[in-house]
Amino acid sequence: MPTLVMTHAEGIAVLDAASLEVVGEAELAGFNRLNPAGDGRHVLVSTGNAFRCLMPRLNRSGDL
Repeated sequence: MPTLVMTHAEGIAVLDAASLEVVGEAELAGFNRLNPAGDGRHVLVSTGNAFRCLMPRLNRSGDL
């Protein structure tokens, strides 16, 4: 399933690219910036003083 990743005031959301339905979320306080990881599948998240790799494998509850 193709997905889109976006930041918002409380964290990060993963959306189904076709319906724009939220299919996963992660709480992450502060200013977060999304960066492509270069492989077309993963996103690096800049979180102030660190990078985190977001690999949207969703569990049944929709949490990342």
